[in-house]
Amino acid sequence: MEYDLYKYLLSLDNVMSVERQVKCNLIPSFSKFGLKFQAITHLPDFLVTFKTGKIYVDAKGFLTPTCILKRKLWNYIYKDDILVWLVGLKRVNGHYTEWNDYFENEKDKKRRKKEKKNAKL
Repeated sequence: MEYDLYKYLLSLDNVMSVERQVKCNLIPSFSKFGLKFQAITHLPDFLVTFKTGKIYVDAKGFLTPTCILKRKLWNYIYKDDILVWLVGLKRVNGHYTEWNDYFENEKDKKRRKKEKKNAKL
């Protein structure tokens, strides 16, 4: 899925560069009472630089508790940076060719499910 998204991002006209898996620190490593705690980091799939700014992009198939927590930490620490979760919509020959925001896609799925339920009544 990430490879398909990478090709898609490179095909956009206003993209200047696409970097893969840029390490972002969420909580630094530390020690307490002789115990060492590892840093918590997030590796977004891509850092996309446009002429007007940059965004971080993750390809998502489904959400896990870890990715939800990391997104909350991300939004708290990196207030000025944008993290977007994209989901592949359309496959052609096994490769995704269309993408949508994860949360918009979830809203669309709920709407279609409701419409389908109402059509049966």
